[in-house]
Amino acid sequence: MKASEPLTSLDGGTSDPQPGQADSQPKSQRKSGRLQLWRWTLSLLLVATAGFCFIRLRQREGELGQVRQALTSAYVQTAVELLEKQNRTEGLLKLFQAYQVTNDGDPATVPIRRMLAGWSRTLGPPLLHDDSIVALAVSRDGRLAVTASHDNTARCWNLENGQPIGQAWEHEEDVVDVALSADGLLAVTACDDNLARLWNTATATRQGKPFKHKGDVTAVAISADGSRVVTVSGQVAQIWRTADHQPVGAPLEHRQAIRDVEISSSGTLVLTAGADHNAQLWNATTGKPLGNPWQHTDEVVAIALSEDEKIAVTGSLDHTARIWDVATGTPLGAPLIHDQDVLDVALAHNGKTVVTGSRDGSAQVWRIPTGEPQGTPLVHGGAVLAVAMSDNGNLIVTAGEDDTCRCWDGVTGAPIGFPRPHDHAVVAVAICGNGAVAVSGSLDGTARIWRPELDQPVGTPRKGDGNELRLKSSKDGQITIVQTAENQLQVREVSTGRILAAPQLSNRYLISHAISSDGKTVITGCDDNTVQIWDVATGWPLAAPWQHQVPLVCVAITAENQAISGGSDEQSWQWPQAAAATDQRQRLRLSVEVRTGRTWQQDGTTRRLAQHEWLARMSQLQQLGGLGDAPSNQIPSP
Repeated sequence: MKASEPLTSLDGGTSDPQPGQADSQPKSQRKSGRLQLWRWTLSLLLVATAGFCFIRLRQREGELGQVRQALTSAYVQTAVELLEKQNRTEGLLKLFQAYQVTNDGDPATVPIRRMLAGWSRTLGPPLLHDDSIVALAVSRDGRLAVTASHDNTARCWNLENGQPIGQAWEHEEDVVDVALSADGLLAVTACDDNLARLWNTATATRQGKPFKHKGDVTAVAISADGSRVVTVSGQVAQIWRTADHQPVGAPLEHRQAIRDVEISSSGTLVLTAGADHNAQLWNATTGKPLGNPWQHTDEVVAIALSEDEKIAVTGSLDHTARIWDVATGTPLGAPLIHDQDVLDVALAHNGKTVVTGSRDGSAQVWRIPTGEPQGTPLVHGGAVLAVAMSDNGNLIVTAGEDDTCRCWDGVTGAPIGFPRPHDHAVVAVAICGNGAVAVSGSLDGTARIWRPELDQPVGTPRKGDGNELRLKSSKDGQITIVQTAENQLQVREVSTGRILAAPQLSNRYLISHAISSDGKTVITGCDDNTVQIWDVATGWPLAAPWQHQVPLVCVAITAENQAISGGSDEQSWQWPQAAAATDQRQRLRLSVEVRTGRTWQQDGTTRRLAQHEWLARMSQLQQLGGLGDAPSNQIPSP
């Protein structure tokens, strides 16, 4: 076909273009196609970019999740190390930091909340002052306590909720001693401003005018019915009526400073201890001495009178304590000998046993009247500065220069739970009549409330050592436990042999272990007679260990998730477990700050809360429902 010939259409005709038509339509079509192509290209780019961003975001989320998981594990590991070294305050704070790193859906949140509750029982709720607490008293019924501090105040506290009762009792100088009437309605405080003051604990108000001396008031006592108080300043003690605040009888005088004072439950006898090496019994009505002084060869610094007023005990810097017949003023039995100064004494109300605390780092229970030791010595890592005893003598509480308060079985001398820590020397302890509540006071400005039952088994023992309850693998047989040659545990998945967890038992020899039927919890028993529960998924210890009182044979977890330990006496006991702490983050943060008495600073360190800050947090916490980390006897859900 020649170039000059017209184009032939498909239907056989010719297609001669009209003028202007050949250029206009193809250009429009080409432009539309180019736009469509750009749109498709841009759409593809946007989709690709979005996909890339989504993938990258998911990768970043995964990376952040891994970082968060690693940080959580590191915080928990640090917390466990602190908790096991008795640094419970910093340990709980670090645990909460671990919880803060997690998201609400993170599986690590539940074991951390269980750990916060399980370990909180080792750090009793605090009662804060702004300076050292040097003396305290607890009411016979355990409802309230009064603390005396070098911040120039004393405070009355409700021991059921840890709340202060009324305002602080203001003084002009350091408050150095306090005593409570038997019903807890009246308290008397001693102050370095030369005054003793009487207080109504229900209203937190002062009663009448102060009892005045010429020098610092260093010690006080009050009769059981609150009708008499005795105050000490220098070498002189004075008895006063609380009804009219008038002195009763003549001043009670020693040749040197009086170190301690007691008034009998009937209010008819007063006993004083002096730096002149003597203790002296006095008639509380006339102020006249009854018989000759009870002599030691060094300062007498501690005294106690039995409830029936028949027995008295004196403790001296001559390394001895003596038991005395009150009626005759003669010593009973041989001296109770320590290796160093005897610093405090306490008597059971029935007068059958006495406990002494010494600078030699031990306390000892002794039988009356023979003076024979009962049970083993109660050992601290430093001087035992104060002791207290329940009415029946079955529970002993000791305060140590080693920054701990400790509870003991008064019959056997066995420890009840582990040492209860403070941040400084513990210088005062008191206990209610039945031993349900104890309070310790420390130079760290904190008193702490302790309930020994949280470290004791629940209910009555079962017969047998618990072996019949022990499960070595989960109910479905998918998880089992293997003990390695290094006395460690490996929790393994049966089908793959994969190690799920390996609890770290530092400095302990494993003698028994078991797993819960759901495969989520492991229990261990060690050669130091400790029992402890662990989380399978993480290998973290969910609570502080419990102390079995006789040689341990076996541990078990029942189908109801109860922790059991059995001993060589063919008896097995159930231990109280704490439910997980609250999942309300603000409430849990306040709970940890209130319990520890500390808060975080911007640089990540912690600082002690001032009393007004602590009280403000306590108030906020009450509005949210109270302590969210509080231990209970509730069994946690699987």
